[in-house]
Amino acid sequence: MSALLKFMNMVPVHTLRVSGGLTQNEMLLQIYADVTGLPVEVCATEHASALGAAILGAVAGGAYDSIETAVPAMTPPPSRIIQPNPQHHAIYSVLYDEYKRLITLFGRDMESSLKRLRALRNL
Repeated sequence: MSALLKFMNMVPVHTLRVSGGLTQNEMLLQIYADVTGLPVEVCATEHASALGAAILGAVAGGAYDSIETAVPAMTPPPSRIIQPNPQHHAIYSVLYDEYKRLITLFGRDMESSLKRLRALRNL
C-alpha cells in the first residue's frame, strides 16, 4: 500500500476501481477502502482490462476524440461501491505513520539497530 499512498500524494486520486477475482472478497475491498480513505468501485464488467483496451482502440481509431469522452460512453456504472469507514481509516493512518517512523528508525540508516543485529546473525 505504501507505493499507492506515495502515488496518491503526487497525482490526485479520488476513487479506486477494481476488477477481477479479488472483487469477490468483501473484507479485502473494505480494507482497501479503509486504508486509502477512498471509495472502491467494483467494475460491472468481468473483462475490465479488455474493455480498457477497447477504449484505447476506439480513441486510436477515431471513434472518440479522447479517452475522457470514450470512458463514460463505453463503461457501465460500477456494480457496487464500498465506502471507507472513517474510524478505521483514522486507525490505519496512525499505523501507517508509525510504520514510516519505524522504517526511518530501523531501516534507512546503514548503522541502524536492525541492520547491526542482522550482521551479528551472520557471525
